[in-house]
Amino acid sequence: MIMKLRFIILMVLVLPALAGNAQKFSNRGRDFWVGYGLHYLMELGQDNSQEMVLYFSAEDAANVKVTIKGNLNTTVQNYSVPANSVIISQPMPKSGANDSRLYDLPPAYGGGGTSRVFPRSIHIESDVPVVAYAHISGAGSSGATMLMPVESWGYSYISVNSQQAIRAAGTGDGAFSWLYIVADHDNTMVEITPSVPLRNGAMPGVPFTATLNKGEIYQVVGAAISATNGQDLTGTKVRSIANATGGCYPVGVFAGSSLTLISCNNTNTGFGDNLIQQIFPTQAWGKTYLTAPFSASGDATVANPSIFRVTVKDPGTVVRKNGATLGGLINGTYYEYISTTADYIEANKPILVTQYIPSMTDGTNNTCNYQGLGDPEMVYLSPIEQSINNVGFYRNTATNILVNYLTLIIPTPGLNSLTIDGGTAFSNVYPHPNKPGYSVVVKRWNASQAQCLVRSDSAFTAVTYGLGQWDSYAYNAGTYINNLNGTLNLHNHEGAAGAVHEHTCINSPVELSVLISYQPTKLVWHLSELVYMTPNADVTQNNPVSSGTVQHNGITYYKYTLPASYRFSEAGTFRFTINSTHPSLENCNNTEALLLDVVVKDMGKAPAFTDTHSGCIPDEVTFKWDPAYAGDFKINRWQWTFPDGSTGNKDTAIRVFTTAGLHDVQLRVISEEGCVADTLIKINVESPAVMAITATPLTVCENGTIDFSAAATGTGAGGINGWYWDFGNGQTSTVKDPQDIAFTRYGTYTVKMVGKAGTGCITDTAKQVVTVLQAPQAAFTVTQGVCLGNDVSLADRSQAFGATLTRWDWNFGDNTSATHNNNNPFTKNYSVTSVYTIGLIVTDSRGCASDKVTMNTTVHPLPQVAFTPPGVVCMPNGSAAFNNLSTISDNTALQYEWDFGDNSAIVTTQHPTHVYAAVSTYTVSLKATSAFGCSNSTTAVVSNFALQPVAAFSFAPAIICQGSDAVFTDESTSPQGTVNGWEWNFGDGTTSTRRNDDKRYANANTYSVELSVTNTAGCRSDTISKPVMVHVQPVVDAGPSFVVAEGSVVTFNPKVNDNNLVFKWAPGGELSNPNILNPSYRATHDQSFKLTATDGTSNCTASDTLSVKILRPVRVPNAFSPNGDGINDSWVITNLTDYQGNVVEVFNRYGQKVFYSNGYATPWDGRTHGNPLPVGVYYYIIDLKNGFGKITGSVTILK
Repeated sequence: MIMKLRFIILMVLVLPALAGNAQKFSNRGRDFWVGYGLHYLMELGQDNSQEMVLYFSAEDAANVKVTIKGNLNTTVQNYSVPANSVIISQPMPKSGANDSRLYDLPPAYGGGGTSRVFPRSIHIESDVPVVAYAHISGAGSSGATMLMPVESWGYSYISVNSQQAIRAAGTGDGAFSWLYIVADHDNTMVEITPSVPLRNGAMPGVPFTATLNKGEIYQVVGAAISATNGQDLTGTKVRSIANATGGCYPVGVFAGSSLTLISCNNTNTGFGDNLIQQIFPTQAWGKTYLTAPFSASGDATVANPSIFRVTVKDPGTVVRKNGATLGGLINGTYYEYISTTADYIEANKPILVTQYIPSMTDGTNNTCNYQGLGDPEMVYLSPIEQSINNVGFYRNTATNILVNYLTLIIPTPGLNSLTIDGGTAFSNVYPHPNKPGYSVVVKRWNASQAQCLVRSDSAFTAVTYGLGQWDSYAYNAGTYINNLNGTLNLHNHEGAAGAVHEHTCINSPVELSVLISYQPTKLVWHLSELVYMTPNADVTQNNPVSSGTVQHNGITYYKYTLPASYRFSEAGTFRFTINSTHPSLENCNNTEALLLDVVVKDMGKAPAFTDTHSGCIPDEVTFKWDPAYAGDFKINRWQWTFPDGSTGNKDTAIRVFTTAGLHDVQLRVISEEGCVADTLIKINVESPAVMAITATPLTVCENGTIDFSAAATGTGAGGINGWYWDFGNGQTSTVKDPQDIAFTRYGTYTVKMVGKAGTGCITDTAKQVVTVLQAPQAAFTVTQGVCLGNDVSLADRSQAFGATLTRWDWNFGDNTSATHNNNNPFTKNYSVTSVYTIGLIVTDSRGCASDKVTMNTTVHPLPQVAFTPPGVVCMPNGSAAFNNLSTISDNTALQYEWDFGDNSAIVTTQHPTHVYAAVSTYTVSLKATSAFGCSNSTTAVVSNFALQPVAAFSFAPAIICQGSDAVFTDESTSPQGTVNGWEWNFGDGTTSTRRNDDKRYANANTYSVELSVTNTAGCRSDTISKPVMVHVQPVVDAGPSFVVAEGSVVTFNPKVNDNNLVFKWAPGGELSNPNILNPSYRATHDQSFKLTATDGTSNCTASDTLSVKILRPVRVPNAFSPNGDGINDSWVITNLTDYQGNVVEVFNRYGQKVFYSNGYATPWDGRTHGNPLPVGVYYYIIDLKNGFGKITGSVTILK
């Protein structure tokens, strides 16, 4: 049977991306604009130290061009961004001709002010989609925003700013609420309606216009209220309106603050930060939002309070927070509340939700109970309608950021596929408390400059932020920015009735519809933009009629459907425009362009199938669709078409072809979403030939071989191109003429063979019988083991089957062999020890030979017997030691039998020692026997006998003190020869080989001293031992010496190692008792004393000395006269030098130190710093140290 895999070129249907969300505009794009917004460090009196940089995050390698329009010059920066990485731009120019800041001096200082048109901007262009951010930081403040590509811009905006306040009046007028508008098209006219007074004097509620060319920016700055407070621009409206020619264009709008704090009670408490965010156009606002609190810097599980603003376009909008309706609309524009929980916000009309990080406490008043690090920040949240499942963003450290966070809200089932940087480790995950089915995920990092990629099968909303010491940043982590007014709706005709599909496929009929949140008065379908679609003529519908309504994400859409059926010829994502007109649209012609994407997929090899058949008439052919090539498509319908007009509608079909040749088979597959693909293949069916087998020979013995050949006849004989043989013995072959096929078992075999023609036509089976004769069976017996020199016996035990044995071929395993013509027993002798493998093959009268059988025999070695007798036998001890040197080549164990020649008993130890009783000549024999019974023997004569020396010694002195020398003297004798070797053991672990030796014992004890000697005849004496007593050596420390006042009584404090010693102090006449250890002495003069300690038993002695020095009273004169007459010229203080370390200080009557001396070796001469002091009274402090106190008093200098 043959199995073949068939492929089809499929027609692929393309379905819309998601009902109600077909544009898929996100923050990833190729074209961005941003401005260098106002920062408080730009103002007069500041140092312009802020910096602005851009970040570019790319999943594919990108080339990014940054064009900077400055004050006078335009500069270009080019960047190459590697795939899956982020790079940081150079700082944007902020001075001179290249200055790109939206700042100028106030008019009073000759500048143009900050509320005006600036021909300055930053334009970002990339060759592939990237994510871009702008970051302005300086002096512990930081603000960053995600940038939105030009394709997502709108015509109508409402600014959302923040509380505008600062702590210190010193920077007063330098901090403002601002917004700016950037144009991507020349002659763009915008209308601005401020909600508050502006810095340039414009009044609230009074619209004014500005005309911008491409790359120009109009900046709006709120007025200052006081030195510490400013106007909040929230509620300021921006519209793109008709220019002089009637055209209008989308614009980008940014909002922020040059510096502000954010408190929870509108006080000027807390530190400030600059803010910048790009605003969502009103067309991208949603009706449902999920929020989550920011986390404390040190703990992802601690929720910090956040301030929220919910901005409405229509004051009549009903907004509910966790099911409760919000009240207290501020300025007809926004609601504000504080929350520490995850909330659910919903409205009956589009809204924008903004989340704020309040100021970190400044140590005076923590108005929000904010915990940890941070500073003010604001971020615009994505509605659920704009959620996304794949974002990349940048984590940052500027200026003082210490931790980075991501807070993400996702449908709970999406947690299973959620990864952050490829991992699934999150810092905190908890169910959303106010929206069942959703979860909040928090990820915390130590701050670093790194790209972060987030992926999930489910769409989510997310914000990322950084926290530091009085510093923060925050922005939307990634979002769709679709125009929620309209979305494409696709239906594949082959799909389920009424179904909405995410895509269509190549050549699949598809219906095009659009869902619009209002009822347009006109629709223009620019189908000509879809170059791969047929038909693609533009369609205009005036006053179109809706075919029904659809509810999606809380929005009611009206459905408008084109009557034609369309097909695409290429796969890809194709964008086209629908111009929709309605009076409520806020632009110059009440018409908006809905940019819609059609996703077209290619089912590729989805209809691939296999066919399994023999290739011959009339065998069945099985066709089976192969799901392995369907990819993500779920095929649920199959349409088979065969040449005879029959069909099939399952994934498997079986057909029989009755004629030879090629036959067309077609399969169409249809997926669940209605995508269609076709394939057509040709099946070849052939007629079989007749096969025959030739075998040579037909009869063989077991293990014989046969050669085979195949022959074919009939109409198909010439087409045979394959053969399959089965020899009946477990062997097969696919060659035409297999040779040398072995048959190892006797019996009768039926050999079979079939041939194959063409691609799979199999012939009938040819057969041939062959016979295999049973071979004789060889067998014999052999002696299993012998000792070297003995014969091995062999006897045949072979059997024959159906014939008689005629030949015996022996192989003896030693490179010798023999052929016998009978089976008589015989012997074999081997000359070398080894294991020999003996083989036998027998042959019968038919010439059939047996398999070779083998058996082993072992020829064991004889022991090599040898020993050494003692060189001399010393008497009268008579001990003789024998050293056995016997070996055997196979290293097996040996047994021994010793005969010492003196009629003593046989000894079996390996190395025996024998004692001879008398001097004589003895013949000693040794026999060794192996484990296999192989033995050998040898003899030696013992006749050399000699006499032993006698050891003796003495020592002196008789009484030995610990640590003193003792002399040991040899007194040994030898009756034969002389003593020439000594071995001393002194009993304390030390030894000596000298004849006489000195020994000093470190410890008192009784030691057993041993001596053995040898003589020139080679005999050793018996060991002699004597006890040696070592007495305790007294150890004496007379104790510390004394320095005391005259007349003091001191008691000596010596230390000894034995209190039972005899003690003697000298001189002893002035001691309380010179014969005790601790006598007393009254110190009347300086004296040294010696202590001698004696052991009463051994008279061992030791001694040590101490001294007593007396200190006499210090006598301080109360006057001296340093006049140079040689009498009392210095202040001599009697006995002071006896007090070591004394300190003398002298002061005048003002407390000023005039003299200082550490020790008093040189008496004071009445001078200070080398100059004589005047006559007068001075005050002294003499510190005698060492516990002798201080002496104070006065001394008078006389002249």
